[in-house]
Amino acid sequence: MRTLAQKRLQRNTKQSMRYLALVFNDFFVLALFFLMGAALFAYMMLLKRLPMNLWFYKPLIILILFLLLGLGDAVTLLESADRQFLFPQDHDLTSYLIPMLRYSLIFPMMMILLGAGLIFPFAGVKAEIPIARYAVLVLGLLALKYDVILEKIQAFSFSKSVRFWLLPLISLIFLILCCYSNFWLSILGLFALLGYVFFQRKQGLVLGRFDWLKAVQHEKKRKHRVYEFYGLFTDVEEQAPVIKRRHAWDILLPRQLSRETPNTFLYRRALLRNPEYANLVFRMTVFAVLIAWISGSWQWGLGLDMLVLLLTVEQLLPLIFEFDRDLMYRSQPISTRNRGRELLDVLKSVLLLQWFLLVLFWFLIFLNWRIVLLSGGLLLLWLLGVIYIYLPIRVAKIEKKRHF
Repeated sequence: MRTLAQKRLQRNTKQSMRYLALVFNDFFVLALFFLMGAALFAYMMLLKRLPMNLWFYKPLIILILFLLLGLGDAVTLLESADRQFLFPQDHDLTSYLIPMLRYSLIFPMMMILLGAGLIFPFAGVKAEIPIARYAVLVLGLLALKYDVILEKIQAFSFSKSVRFWLLPLISLIFLILCCYSNFWLSILGLFALLGYVFFQRKQGLVLGRFDWLKAVQHEKKRKHRVYEFYGLFTDVEEQAPVIKRRHAWDILLPRQLSRETPNTFLYRRALLRNPEYANLVFRMTVFAVLIAWISGSWQWGLGLDMLVLLLTVEQLLPLIFEFDRDLMYRSQPISTRNRGRELLDVLKSVLLLQWFLLVLFWFLIFLNWRIVLLSGGLLLLWLLGVIYIYLPIRVAKIEKKRHF
């Protein structure tokens, strides 16, 4: 069973590295560097302006660190067929789950250390939490996360009663103790916490009969969440995209179908209902808002948002060939002569919607009508140039390379 666990972990790691290489591509990594630099600079400026030791600083730190404990989940890599083929190995399941437990701790503990490191300047300088006490707090968080993952795996046992309300309560008590008490009381709380975790570990990883159905369903849901994240950036072979009608987005469709051509009808609905395109528009819009917020200067934000919108529409251009392999599309009397211009009509709507959302968020960020009107007007002029000058040339070149 341990050999099987190692093989599955190696296969999962290889798959994750393949998708992460696609997620963190050159453009995204470069954008992350800009965002991280701007965010750290804004964080440093904010720390200089904040007053010392206000009453809500420590509750805010407790809330953020408590939320960090929710990151990550128990990884089992169990498959549906395991309910039949591994059922006779129920007695030896602990040797399979121990490597999975260690693997499950890698991501959440990295996130806890990263999050605690980012919060440390605020906690140490403005909230006046001593370094030693903060180090005890972080060690306790790591121990708590170990116990959280352990409890989730033990919950797959029929005979193991797990009280999930107890761990959040213990976590809050420990965080409050470390933030408001002295160093020695924090040390005492840490030793008590480590004793509780050690007691849980000595009881055994899984007691009694294993609930295979619950464990397999849990792993399916966990994989689905991971694949959804990868699906925001690239196609996921292991999970086919679910193309479905989203009623809340029907407000973006024209009310009068007489104004629609067959191609614009199909392109608009493919854009809203195909997660490949919908996720692209969503993440690029969020990315543009984050750039405007973090840049701190409307000039930099305007220039970078122009680039983001151009990259958005560039990645939407393959939509013109979305239905080339659809037999129903080819068999219907749908003209393809003007589909490039019809695609431009759809992309124009997307760009104008993004422009409206950006202008709205710019007002919330800068709170200055003059800046918003100036930057919004410049962005609109640039978008009109992209729509009526750049895009017709690009679409014509694309259509020449690939004929219907």
